[in-house]
Amino acid sequence: MIKIKCIICNKFFNTHKCFIKKNKKFCSRKCKGVHQSIYPNKGCFKKNHKYIGDRKTLFRKGHIPYNKNKKRPELSGKNHHAWKGGIKNGGIYKYIYMPNHPFCTKQRYVLKHRLVMEKHIGRYLKPEEIVHHINGKTKDNNIKNLHLFSNQSEHIKTFHNNRKRIKGKFL
Repeated sequence: MIKIKCIICNKFFNTHKCFIKKNKKFCSRKCKGVHQSIYPNKGCFKKNHKYIGDRKTLFRKGHIPYNKNKKRPELSGKNHHAWKGGIKNGGIYKYIYMPNHPFCTKQRYVLKHRLVMEKHIGRYLKPEEIVHHINGKTKDNNIKNLHLFSNQSEHIKTFHNNRKRIKGKFL
């Protein structure tokens, strides 16, 4: 055992030689806490880690990371590791990457059957217009298989309500 002087309260206390090498320079946890509040960069929780600010604010609830809401163009679009030529299968429909389209999604994709219909009629479709697949196969985007409706109610009246029910079954 060796007697050492605490660097905060200047009291002498006993410790082992091995604890001196591990930066045991304080007589109590209270003195160590005072030292860390004065010198927040000293005694960091990770080795060789630059410690900015208070540890309590670094991991608190609601903490915003440095890259929040920042786009990374070097890892998006054609530069992304999972890029498949701009065609995405989203469930039952196919999507095409069109970042300059006025009605693209947040991920900058547009439904393929809407693009086929836009090319056929020569203008952009309005958001309320519906493109229906006549044969029911959503991957079949041939223009002969597509039908355009001005709104959802017209679409339902024409294609989905004219089946007759007999004992719970459709004919």
